[in-house]
Amino acid sequence: MIKQSKMVYIIGSIIIGIVSIILIFAGLILSGLIDARSVKLVYTTGSKEMLYDGTALTCDEWELVSGELKQGHSAKVTVVGKRTEAGSSANTLSVIVTDLNGADVTSDYSIDIQTGTLTVNPRPITIQTGSAYKYFDGEPLTCDSWELVSLNDVVEGDVLEVKVIGSQTGEGVSENTADIRVMRGETDVSHNYEITCQAGELMVRAENTGSELAGGTPEDMDAIVAKLYADVDGTVYLRLKSDGSYDGGGFEEAHSYTGSLSDAIGMNYLTGIVLEQMGKTKASIRIEPSESLAGYVLPYYLSRDTLQYQTQTDDVAYIGDAANAYSTYFYLYDFFTDGIPAAGNLDTYATQEQAYRQFVYAQDGQYLALPEKTRTYMDGI
Repeated sequence: MIKQSKMVYIIGSIIIGIVSIILIFAGLILSGLIDARSVKLVYTTGSKEMLYDGTALTCDEWELVSGELKQGHSAKVTVVGKRTEAGSSANTLSVIVTDLNGADVTSDYSIDIQTGTLTVNPRPITIQTGSAYKYFDGEPLTCDSWELVSLNDVVEGDVLEVKVIGSQTGEGVSENTADIRVMRGETDVSHNYEITCQAGELMVRAENTGSELAGGTPEDMDAIVAKLYADVDGTVYLRLKSDGSYDGGGFEEAHSYTGSLSDAIGMNYLTGIVLEQMGKTKASIRIEPSESLAGYVLPYYLSRDTLQYQTQTDDVAYIGDAANAYSTYFYLYDFFTDGIPAAGNLDTYATQEQAYRQFVYAQDGQYLALPEKTRTYMDGI
């Protein structure tokens, strides 16, 4: 009985001790010295995107958008999200909360992380295969030539592999197709690229009748005026001189407009500014002229953003060095299919446009006899 009594006393003392601790803890909570509430913290991380270039994409932006730390607590926030390959992933975040003594008290918080997105877009590249023509001789017609025609190349460390496989034996025409991939060492990284193949043409005629092939004889196919390399497929209109009529005379009688837009650019950029305000797509184009090119040609709808070419100030003819390759931005717009562009916001250029309009329509001005399509176009700006 004495032994059992001691056990009761011991157990009783332990229970009393526990109750005392609970009461003390409750007292500290009520006094505000201890905060036992679970606090919800909401963090957000930033989003970012880029074109694949072989490097890691990161975005260190973050924000505490809801909740606050308890008194004496501090948080170490680290954005850990990153992405190198093409695709999208969450921009993740880690949070560690410590008290004044450096102890980890992260468990005191309910942490919600609303992650942004890291997006790596595939890098567009364009391959063009060669063309070949011949009369039927029973042997397959092939052409192994190809070239990279896009302004974008593969990134450093990646290797472009092209195997041209097109073949035409019988009479007819077929595409000169190719198998294309991009390798990094032993790894195929083609998924990081948006690969376009502009296939050449393989044409075989049944016999030599002396008539011309479609588009000219095989010899004519080598008479290239210029090579155009663009970011996109489609139609582009090139101009050398304007489509006006000057006092009933020709281009040699024209007098250029002496005014200009700000930034020392000419009036030929007005349409491009309107298309820019309309949200039209801008692309780059590289022009490699041949010796037979008559002069300095550029796309109709120029962007005011410059690349490697001579900025234009003359409204009659494009002026520049036609002996070397040059590049510019232009707007993908087809007047014949898209019609007259809607009037846009000319920003700070509105005053200059009005002055140019007066010059165009003045009785003693430059354009006394506009072609009807040019007048209609001017009315629609």
